[in-house]
Amino acid sequence: MRKLLTALSGLALLLAVGIANAEDAKGVVKEINISEAWVLLEDGTQFVLAEGVTMEELKAGDEVTVSYEMKEGKKVATAVSKAQ
Repeated sequence: MRKLLTALSGLALLLAVGIANAEDAKGVVKEINISEAWVLLEDGTQFVLAEGVTMEELKAGDEVTVSYEMKEGKKVATAVSKAQ
């Protein structure tokens, strides 16, 4: 039982750290490059799209919210959606 509680505590800590690293940004899309998997906002912020993140429904001029994580010095978008 003690090993199970220790394992669950460790898992909870890892999840909390992962959540803490996620950030959100809002802005207006300036350019989208689907073939190279990146999006550029009007403020100059560029996001690389994580595998599975799609942008087909978005276009330049759309206001978006981007959830991202920093990986190897790049902002990697884990979700992109039109701002509410």
